[in-house]
Amino acid sequence: MIVFDNIIRNANIHGGADQIDVSLKREGKHCEVSFGDNGTGITREVKDRLFEEGFSYGPNKGSGLGLYIAKKIIEKHNGEIQVKDNKPKGVVITLKFKSEDVNEIC
Repeated sequence: MIVFDNIIRNANIHGGADQIDVSLKREGKHCEVSFGDNGTGITREVKDRLFEEGFSYGPNKGSGLGLYIAKKIIEKHNGEIQVKDNKPKGVVITLKFKSEDVNEIC
């Protein structure tokens, strides 16, 4: 829940999103949870640093720890976190997991 909360709060506070679509996709031994927002989006430079410890940007700067901690939690569960542009605007953050028993996750 900490990870989901952080992603949603960032989309709202930093991206100005008023809509966030959450989707769950399961394929074989893989599970993906995606959060797509309609916010302002982020630059390539910000995307490249988004999960760095202490990195913060924009007028509503936070501690720079939220997405860093989220990434560490996901990695601890043998997952990965990715960010890409949403079309026509905003950001999509995807959590990807592998598991012998995908039902544990999805």
